[in-house]
Amino acid sequence: MKEQRAAGPDPERLKTLQEGSVACAVDLETLLDAGPEEVAEIAARYAARSKELGGQ
Repeated sequence: MKEQRAAGPDPERLKTLQEGSVACAVDLETLLDAGPEEVAEIAARYAARSKELGGQ
């Protein structure tokens, strides 16, 4: 709500979102040739992040 009322986006939040987007793109590329261990590691990272965001 606070961001919706602001005149412009929060630069720090925007940077965080952009970095996250780049990280997702890298993970997608990695998954194309990843082995089972690497897939499990990436899946665990995203599961933890999902759980973290679910609490917000």
